[in-house]
Order: sequence, then C-alpha cells, then structure tokens
Amino acid sequence: MGLKIKQGPKGSLRIFKEGFIRECFWFFRALPRYNITKRPIFLFTNSRSGSTLLMNMIYSQPGVDYSEIPINIYDIHRNRIRVSPLPPMSRYISLDSFDEKQLYNYFKGLINGKFRVNNQVRLFHPDFKLSVNRLVVKEISCLNIIDWITDNFDVDVIYLLRHPVPRALSKLKMGWYNDDYVKAYLDNDFFVKRFLNDDMISLTKDIYKKNDLFQFFVLEWCFENLSALSLCKKRDWLTITYEELLMRPRKMVDLICSNFNLSDPDRMLGRVFNASRSALNSSRDDIENKGSNYLVHRWLNQVEKERLEDIQRILDVFDIDIYNVNSPYPDKKYCNFGNIN
Repeated sequence: MGLKIKQGPKGSLRIFKEGFIRECFWFFRALPRYNITKRPIFLFTNSRSGSTLLMNMIYSQPGVDYSEIPINIYDIHRNRIRVSPLPPMSRYISLDSFDEKQLYNYFKGLINGKFRVNNQVRLFHPDFKLSVNRLVVKEISCLNIIDWITDNFDVDVIYLLRHPVPRALSKLKMGWYNDDYVKAYLDNDFFVKRFLNDDMISLTKDIYKKNDLFQFFVLEWCFENLSALSLCKKRDWLTITYEELLMRPRKMVDLICSNFNLSDPDRMLGRVFNASRSALNSSRDDIENKGSNYLVHRWLNQVEKERLEDIQRILDVFDIDIYNVNSPYPDKKYCNFGNIN
C-alpha cells in the first residue's frame, strides 16, 4: 500500500493551471497549418554568428516557418526523445548506424511537418503565418555532417560564417564559459585522423594549459569549421559571411531570394538590422543606432596587438584562409560580390 495524499483545493487548482498552460503552449506551437511543398532551407553555422538574424530574414517570407536549433542539449522538448541520447555537447561529428537511423527519422519528421521543434509560437509576431509551406532550419550542431543531410534529404543549404575574433568577444561578453566543444572533437577519432595534424594538436594542448578563454573560443571556431570550410567551395551551398550580409544588404538579400525562390526581398531587407533575442541591450542599441560599418569594425579597437598576434597564429596553424586579424572582412574568394572595401 502506498501513502495516499488528498489534494486540497489549492493543490488541485495549481495542477489544473499548470496542465492548462502546458496544453496551451503545445496548442499554439502546433497552430500553423503545415503543408510543406517547397524545399526546406537548412542554415548551418556557429553560435554568435548572425544566425538568428539570417533565420528571421528568411522567416519573413510568405509561407515560411522556422525551426531554431532543433538539436540542443540545453532545450528540453518532447520531440527530442527521437534523438536521445545526444552526442557529446550535442555535436554530430561523425555518424554510426544508430545515429544515422535516429537522425534520419528525426529530420524526416521535422521536414514534412509531422512534428515541430522551436518554431514560431508568438501569434502577434509581424511575420507569424497560419499556413506554412516551407521551413528554414537553423542548426549549429551539424556542421560536420552537411553532406550526409544533403545526401538523404532534398534541401537547400546556407553556410554562414563570422570572423572568429568578434564571435569570441561576443561569447565572452555573454558569459558563455561552460561549454568545451573542442573536447567533443578531440574525443572523436574520425575527426582527429582526418582533419588534425601534430601542430594543431600541440597548439590545442598549449591553449588548454593557458586557460585563455579568448584564444579557446577562436580555437573552438577553427575546430567547428574545419570540415565545412574544406567543402564549401566544392558544393552548391550558398556560403554567406556575416560581414558581407551587413555591408551589402541589398545585394545579399537579392541573392538569397533569387537562389531560393523567395518572393519578397523588400520585406526581407527590412529585417536586416533587427537584433537577435539573445543580444544584450547595449548590443541592441549599437545595431539600431550605429549602423553596419560600426558593427563590423568595432572589434578592431577592442583587442591588444599582442593578443591579435596570438589569434593569427591559431588561424595560421589551422590553415584558415577566410579571415585574418588585420581586417574585419573575409577574403575576397569567400565573398559573393568581390572584395569588400
């Protein structure tokens, strides 16, 4: 016999309220009517790289809903049991047969609208739709398996990058200190054998010993982008840099709309300088009042020369040619419209 506890009126009311709120949440999350008839757009990137901005730009288009980071160890969602347990730090670096089966079923259900994960639930958002025929999926955990996703699903791909120095500064400012994504890569034998050499491993050990978070976040950027950077020029992905997106908004908006058959470039252009939900208030003010040139250049005066030399050494050892510490802009071969002056 178990202990029986009689629920008083307050306890019953609390349970009713919690259940009602929970059911309302799932009702509104499922409110848009899904009839996915157009190719989903997968946006692969790192955190703090302008991904929420670009996702919302695409979300502004008629018939488009989003799924924001559907693979995320920090966001509990009832549909995430479909990919449980998640890999270390929720980073898919290489796949075994179990991972492939789980991910295939998960993404298949997500793409065809069978279930929704982190989609728009705010009814009064200016871009909310009741009818959805296309999905934009923002994902930061799958940079190493983009080929597997495109081999298994008929999707369009955007690969978004941002200079590693301002990204590292942004993570420091946000206080995101607790995630050791690099260890997940170092523990993956496939990744180590395919992408790392002795100099890379030696430098990584040195940075761990220094316990320098600024250098560590740049190192993390290198680890996360090694695979995708080696492929982006060989694939039919649309590679976009945060810097070119801000410095050439009209051209980039027209390019995105043309590539993916999106019908309202003017509406998309109006979303370019909207701050992400995770942005600090000071950053929101900068985004709204100081313009793109300031946003792209501001980090140049925030880091000492000696510190930048340490960062350049990391980029050199990892053969990163898209960015260097002397310029806020990407190398011209990664720009869609030539060198940014």
